[in-house]
Amino acid sequence: MNKTSDEKVKNTVIRKESKEVSVDDVFKSARPEIWTAREINGTKYLFFGGKKLDITELKKQIGQLYTRKGYTNYGYSKLSESDLVRYPKVKDVLTKCFSMEYGETVEPKTVAEQLFNNELNEFTWKPEDY
Repeated sequence: MNKTSDEKVKNTVIRKESKEVSVDDVFKSARPEIWTAREINGTKYLFFGGKKLDITELKKQIGQLYTRKGYTNYGYSKLSESDLVRYPKVKDVLTKCFSMEYGETVEPKTVAEQLFNNELNEFTWKPEDY
């Protein structure tokens, strides 16, 4: 990832929309090449590549998956909804998920599984020094 995209990710902020705006309104107006994060009626969404992802549901799915696998409060499950759209390694996985999805909605459960598998693959057991 180049420096400019890293800087854009770090500066991604979830902006709260007015109550009159719907998810479809933001989806239609979002520029596909720009990460657009919005809070609409208490739910946070990420729009990118002509697709949308419910970040609030993603956070829930990540928590459930990590707990089910025995990793409660570990790794990505500790990130807040806002941090999920800013963290560079999560962005890499999200980018892949956005490009793999055929419909206009990216499934939070699929993304949670990808994040878990990615983190598990990067984890290496290190023996303690005695």
